[in-house]
Amino acid sequence: NKILPLLEEYFYDDFENIRKVLNDKEEKFYKETKVDGSLFFGNENIQKDSYEKVNIDELTAEYFQQIYKNKDE
Repeated sequence: NKILPLLEEYFYDDFENIRKVLNDKEEKFYKETKVDGSLFFGNENIQKDSYEKVNIDELTAEYFQQIYKNKDE
């Protein structure tokens, strides 16, 4: 439960790179959500990505093993 916050700090909350390090193609560690930029900026063409960290207690050993597996598997 300390690794994810350290990665967030190291990558300055760049969740795309954090997910690459974690081999998180299936959004097991961080779930991506789309935020409509017009809600904040008044411009409908802006779209922001937001990421939500899943509850660490919900993760299984298989999720962590996926980090070390070959990316082609």
